[in-house]
Amino acid sequence: HASPIVEPDLVKVRSFAVPTVSAFLFNAAFAVMLLGLIQFLTGVWGYSALKTGLAISPGPLMVPLFASRSPKLVRRFGAAPVAIFGTTLFGSAGLFWYFQTGLERNYLTEILPGLVAAGFGFAMTLPTLMMTATRSLPPQRFATGSAVVTMARQIGTVLGISLLVVLLDSAGSDVMNAFHHGWLLMAGFAFIAGATILVFLRGVA
Repeated sequence: HASPIVEPDLVKVRSFAVPTVSAFLFNAAFAVMLLGLIQFLTGVWGYSALKTGLAISPGPLMVPLFASRSPKLVRRFGAAPVAIFGTTLFGSAGLFWYFQTGLERNYLTEILPGLVAAGFGFAMTLPTLMMTATRSLPPQRFATGSAVVTMARQIGTVLGISLLVVLLDSAGSDVMNAFHHGWLLMAGFAFIAGATILVFLRGVA
C-alpha cells in the first residue's frame, strides 16, 4: 500500500522488532500459564472458581511489587539481561510445575513456588520489552510502535490458548499428561523469547 499503517521501515529497526517478537512469544507462554492453571485447579484438583482465583492471586501480586523496580535494573544492567532473566525465571516456573504437579493436592509445594517465580519473571520481562521496543522509535512513530507491540502480544495470547486447548482436547483420559505437556509448552515459549533477545538484541539494549 502506498501509505501502510505499519511502515516497513518500522519493523527494520532491530531494537524494536526483536522485543516485539519476544513479547509475542512471551505472551504465548503467559496465556498457557494462566489458562492452564485455571483449568488444572478447577478440573484436576476440583477447586471452586473462588478458591482458584485466590490460589492464583500470589502471581499477579508479584507484578506491582517488582515491575516498578525493573527500570532501575535496566539502567544498571541493560534491558537485554533483565528481560532474559525474566523470561528464564518465567520458563523455570513451567518446568517446576512439570516436575512437581500431580493428582494429589499440595498447593504450597506444587503450585505456589511456581506462581511466585512466574509473577517475578513477568514483572521483569514485559515492562522491559515494552520499554525497549518503543524507546528507540522517533516520537511520531511511538503510538504506532506501541500498537504493533500490543498487537503482537494479543496474537501471542491467541496462539498460546489455541495450542493449550488442542493439548487438553486431545488428552483423552490422560489429563495429567496433557497438563505436563502444557507446562513444557509454557517453558518453551518463555525460553525461546529469552533466546531471541540473547541472539538478536545483545549489545543493542
